[in-house]
Amino acid sequence: MQTLSVSKSSLSMLLLLGLFSAATARGAGATTAPQGVININTATVEELMQLPGIGKAKAEAIVTARTDTKFTSVQDLQRVRGIGSALLQQLEPYVTVNGPSTLATPVKRQKSPKTSSLVPPRTPTAAGLV
Repeated sequence: MQTLSVSKSSLSMLLLLGLFSAATARGAGATTAPQGVININTATVEELMQLPGIGKAKAEAIVTARTDTKFTSVQDLQRVRGIGSALLQQLEPYVTVNGPSTLATPVKRQKSPKTSSLVPPRTPTAAGLV
């Protein structure tokens, strides 16, 4: 029978690695995405306000837009002022036009990548130096 030789430092490293892995696995479960959908044809203003990027004004505009014509697809939300392709992309996983509303918790809006709003400095031109 062979004897396995393990140093104390190796054993400590393995123990720390195991603890880190367990903590990471627990932390990953805490950030699960909200489950469920909101039916945009039947939802109340309050239910619509659970969606990312939808405040009271947009929720009321959605209700008004469906009064005359029901939404036949999620893409029809673009009929509503203030809902463009970027916001629609964030809403798509959480909205439907059929069935019951089942979203139980509000969805946080995803931050879009920041673009620089700085204007490059003006360089003097030959005409400006005269």
